[in-house]
Parts: sequence; C-alpha cells; structure tokens
Amino acid sequence: MRMKAIAITSGAVLAAALVPGTASADPDHGGTAPAPAEPPAASDVTSELLARGSLGEFRVRDRGAGLRLSADEPTDLALVSATLAKRGETGWHEHAAWSLVVVESGTMTLVQPRQGGRGGCREDTYSTGMAFAHPSGVHNLVNGSDTEEVKFFVTYFLPEADVPTPVAAATPWGCEP
Repeated sequence: MRMKAIAITSGAVLAAALVPGTASADPDHGGTAPAPAEPPAASDVTSELLARGSLGEFRVRDRGAGLRLSADEPTDLALVSATLAKRGETGWHEHAAWSLVVVESGTMTLVQPRQGGRGGCREDTYSTGMAFAHPSGVHNLVNGSDTEEVKFFVTYFLPEADVPTPVAAATPWGCEP
C-alpha cells in the first residue's frame, strides 16, 4: 500500500500485544543489535477494537488545512481504544501500517531513533488532548506515566483485511538504556 501524508507530525504508539522476535545485525555500526525487549506484561497494555471499515482507495485534499492523504490500494480503517498501565511500557516494536493517535487521558513518552542515521534516540511526550501520527516500520517504545494510566485511541490505515498488530523489534542502535 502506498500512502502520502503532508503536514502531519511523526510518532508511534502501541495498541495491542507484541510478538517475540530475534536479534539482528547492524551493518552500519559494526555489531549485532540487542535482542528485542520482552513483550510487556499482559497487564501493561490492554486494547479493544471499537470499529473497522473498508475505505478502499481514496484521495483527500484540504488546501485550507494543508493536508493531503491518499491510498492507491484498498485500505481499511481500524479504530482501537487502548490503555497503558501506570508505569507500564510497550517494549520495542513496530507497526506494518501507519496510524493517528489521540491521547484521551494521562501522559505517554514516545521513544524512537533519531532520523538521519545519527544514532541515539529522541523522546517526545504527549498528554491529554494531544494527537500525533506515526509511520509504519519505525522501531519505537512507549512509556506510561509514573502517576496514572494512559488512555488513548488509535486509527490505523491498514491494507485491506490486515490486522493492526504490532511486531516486537530490536532496540535501535544507540538507544540502549
């Protein structure tokens, strides 16, 4: 599926259980990347599929908002409600499809690799009422607040009949604790 998005920020978030993975070589930095983080405890992340629908191929352009979205292949939308436990974390993961996220309550910290191959990670914090987009294929980790659980909604743009399940991923180069 080929998608385009303009005037949308990047980020990432988890909304379902993780699948264990394996370590992988990091040829750009002369070593082996650490093994993926263990999947979170079952109580760290809970999610529920609220709705799903077939959108097909589409093109949306809103010049006033500076927004353009399109899908050249049949596309489904899936709306998921998720909760990340107090002090919970998702473990390193990635998604096969991109999504839009709205934080209903609480605060989450998104950790992901810096762009441009410079190594290291950046952290972005999102709290109640904030929203962000995240692309597919980006390794990321989400940490919950020390004081409260985080409730959020995720709208996935999926290839037709695909599932919005994240996949465990190796810790990116330079992002080790």
